Amino acid sequence: MSDVLTEWSQSVKLKTVTITTVDFVETKTVVVADILAVVQPADPEKLQVDQIDFSLEYIQIHSVTPMAINQFVEWDGRDFKLVPFRKGYGQYGYTEVVGEETKLPLLVATP
Repeated sequence: MSDVLTEWSQSVKLKTVTITTVDFVETKTVVVADILAVVQPADPEKLQVDQIDFSLEYIQIHSVTPMAINQFVEWDGRDFKLVPFRKGYGQYGYTEVVGEETKLPLLVATP
């Protein structure tokens, strides 16, 4: 299955945000990595209805690059936060996640 992903993959940005607190001052660090992924609209039947915000767009992302909940994917000029999803496909050589639109300004890599 992971071989099929390479044919349909596009470049997206995977963003990891780390927040540290020193002397009650929070510092946010954003690390951005370019990855290849297949992005498509999320299937509403696979989403957990009690956790859906119907004012937001949801996307489904498949990649051979590991992705984790609370990371972000920049796609189509917007950031999508990776949220819990029912399925895991790590044993098949790829990661499948769902991204929830943030409607916030794009996260920018920390220099």
